Amino acid sequence: MSSILKVLVIHTYYNLRGGEDSVFEQEAALLREFCDVRVLTFKNLTGLAGLKQFLVQANNKRSNKLVEEEIADFKPDIVHIHNLHFAGGWEIISVIKKWDIPLIMTLHNYRLLCPSGILYHAGNLFLDSLSEKFPWQAIKKKVYKNSMLLTFWLGWTLYRVKRSKILDGVNRYVVLTEFAKKLFVSSDLGIAESKYHIKPNFVSPQKGDYRKERKEHFLFVGRLSEEKGLDILLEAFKNTGSLVYIAGSGPMEEKVREYTLRYPSNFVFLGRLNAADIRIEMQKATALIFPSVWFEGMPLTILEAFASSLPVIASKIGAMESMVVHGYNGIHFQVSDFRDLASAVRDWQAMVEEDKRAFRKNALETYQRKYTVEKNLQTMKELYGSVSIQVAYE
Repeated sequence: MSSILKVLVIHTYYNLRGGEDSVFEQEAALLREFCDVRVLTFKNLTGLAGLKQFLVQANNKRSNKLVEEEIADFKPDIVHIHNLHFAGGWEIISVIKKWDIPLIMTLHNYRLLCPSGILYHAGNLFLDSLSEKFPWQAIKKKVYKNSMLLTFWLGWTLYRVKRSKILDGVNRYVVLTEFAKKLFVSSDLGIAESKYHIKPNFVSPQKGDYRKERKEHFLFVGRLSEEKGLDILLEAFKNTGSLVYIAGSGPMEEKVREYTLRYPSNFVFLGRLNAADIRIEMQKATALIFPSVWFEGMPLTILEAFASSLPVIASKIGAMESMVVHGYNGIHFQVSDFRDLASAVRDWQAMVEEDKRAFRKNALETYQRKYTVEKNLQTMKELYGSVSIQVAYE
């Protein structure tokens, strides 16, 4: 009889915690439901230490040595990488393949496609790198940290990685949506379509009675930044008779505070909330506003809203176009169009309560059908079974 599957999970934490870090932790915990799991993490640093990590990201000998030691000690059946940027380093893939171990890698962002990492720059989508052999336009426009030098080094590193065929050593690439798969397949990356495996993120079920009457205000939760559509949100709501609660922090916080003072009947600023408080706010609001203007990966905020039976009014772009089904679990509006957002808000307010309850029921149904812990567990078992012939689950 086969032994329990042993999985080594590798992840690099960003110096500012983000959604990728949360997903990694959730999945590692879920894997322990049916595997013997060991976790190896790296941490992106700041200052000179961070610059050194950035410069040696193609081949970080310290990280390679740690991976080598971990594999020798643990002897995993599968290795699953979540993030290598930047402290992990790309040569880790070669280290793993020397042991002839099946390797899975989750593509949480678009760093392999463009130095920007998010395909967004200076207020607009930036897609030039998808068709360029070498990211000259990205370098010219300084898409990484507004630095031509840093963008060049990142672009050069990724170019060398792709040319070296090191990426061929990965057995399966996990993408979060069909939209992301199409982007990667149509790009110059050169990875066979058969290697991509779609596996959505997931969230735990929320506690609360979602049948009770909700209040009339809307809710925004997220980073207070340009790419999240904050300008669109502010312009839309200052011209309506509606109220939106804003939860989060980020570079646009002062502007949010300014609008809260100037338009107190339209905005309430909650600041940064913990996960429990966000769930409470989601139980109170009438709908979530998600005005992002870039190709999001798979926003956990939308999954949490669905789990809270909260419909979503979202920009029609990228993952949101398929996650939010117009007229079913939410409403679409044209990306970057504050007038269309204001119109969507008015349409929602004009609905009779019976129709709103139907949207709430459908939001919860979407969560239960696609984004539960149980659904993700099933998908992960299928994913791991596709690369290993020694699968044994408890």
